[in-house]
Amino acid sequence: MKQHTLKIEILDHWHIGSGIGLAGYIDSLSLKDERGLPFIPGRSIKGLLRECLRSAEDFGHAPQGTTDRLFGAMAGADTGSTPGSIHLGNACLDQKIADWLAHPDHNKLELAQLFTVIGATALKDGVARDESLRLIELVVPMTLFCTITCPEDDLKWIKLAAPLLRGVGAHRNRGLGRCITTLQ
Repeated sequence: MKQHTLKIEILDHWHIGSGIGLAGYIDSLSLKDERGLPFIPGRSIKGLLRECLRSAEDFGHAPQGTTDRLFGAMAGADTGSTPGSIHLGNACLDQKIADWLAHPDHNKLELAQLFTVIGATALKDGVARDESLRLIELVVPMTLFCTITCPEDDLKWIKLAAPLLRGVGAHRNRGLGRCITTLQ
């Protein structure tokens, strides 16, 4: 097993929800680490890569069973699941940039520049529905890095799946979180 780096260049604002909001202001805050920096959990990246490799497998570009072997498989209720052969860490900012941003000498305004808030509302017949306005905290475009540990023989399948990962986070079908993903 060898460790590799997945580079995720996020081209648009993006949102990975924390499940927390600020009462009376923001309905959905972005997920942040203990220093207040945005990141994407490894399990989220793993699920997205699984979906990409499954698509490649479905179209005949990878042997049947490759996705389940790499990412694990859910079996029946009486047989349990099988673990996969790869492990992914969280996708985070470059360590030097993260250390600079989180340094105590910097004020919180610099860190706050990583985030913005947008409003979204439900429409019915082209008109906003009453009481449907929701404020969502987004993260500005940035490049994140994720470590992948996998058997050398399986690296080719990660290389195949990585470029197929074209969006991360919530509302990616509406234009948020477009990304370019490459294996370094």
